[in-house]
Amino acid sequence: MRATEEITRDKFNRWAVSYDQPASKMGAFMADAITEEIIRHHGGMKGLRILDMGAGTGNAAIRIALRGPDCEVVGLDLSPGMLALAHQKIEEKALKNITLAEGSYTQELPFPEDHFDAISGCSTFHHICPDEKRAGFRQAYRVLKPGGLLAITDPMCPDAEWHRIFSSAELFEPYLDQIFEELQAELT
Repeated sequence: MRATEEITRDKFNRWAVSYDQPASKMGAFMADAITEEIIRHHGGMKGLRILDMGAGTGNAAIRIALRGPDCEVVGLDLSPGMLALAHQKIEEKALKNITLAEGSYTQELPFPEDHFDAISGCSTFHHICPDEKRAGFRQAYRVLKPGGLLAITDPMCPDAEWHRIFSSAELFEPYLDQIFEELQAELT
């Protein structure tokens, strides 16, 4: 596992229990936007296979699965703590069309080529450095069917210095707890 993935996994394992409070409103908006784009692109969701990269606690995957009960959603995340909460929420909602997988989308994905009709990613790519982003996009396109949809929503910072911090987990790591606490206080 790469150093940035270890840092990210460890941070999100620590944050898992309180993650949904500040992230839920923003995540719901982004997940709904992605779902609408999938519906528009494919003319509906019936029978689609959808991969949610960086699924976290399952918020986006669950919203997608609820809108498309006849589709198959796979939530992929590298944090066991986040996936445990996602699994709990999926069980509570008795959703049968979601499966979860532990892993990184910047590594070889455990899916065959041309497997998914759509791939979503809500607020996940800013946690990885540019080389890992390229690896993630290569993996996404490998498992995406021709004519499929890759739908990514991610916060972008226009300030170059701030973006450089966001682009590398090693640089960003000292600020993560402070930023997360500020975001949580702001949205509460």
